[in-house]
Amino acid sequence: GWGNLTYWNINASVMPAEDLEVGLGLYGFSKSKENGAINQTSRPNGTTATAVANKADLGMELDVYATKKYAGGFQIDAYLGAFMPGSAFKDAALKKEATIMQAMVMGTMTF
Repeated sequence: GWGNLTYWNINASVMPAEDLEVGLGLYGFSKSKENGAINQTSRPNGTTATAVANKADLGMELDVYATKKYAGGFQIDAYLGAFMPGSAFKDAALKKEATIMQAMVMGTMTF
């Protein structure tokens, strides 16, 4: 899992209507010690990623989300996230400038 991790975040959201919320989150990740290792082995494709030991910058993440509520307890959530690897991962990766994107749409019925 993750260890030796320090992060900060800034979040904001607005409700332009009573049944709609839109938000934004910005996260910054770094190692607590530059010479500490961080290994992450739970990737969906079974591969592993290891942060280079002498770099502290792990990267930044930008998330955008929206929630729309409907009558009867139904709501739809949409999410788009982008992770921009920092120098600790870029030095260890073959594709140095790769941004990892994730999109998700979910419907929930509460009864």
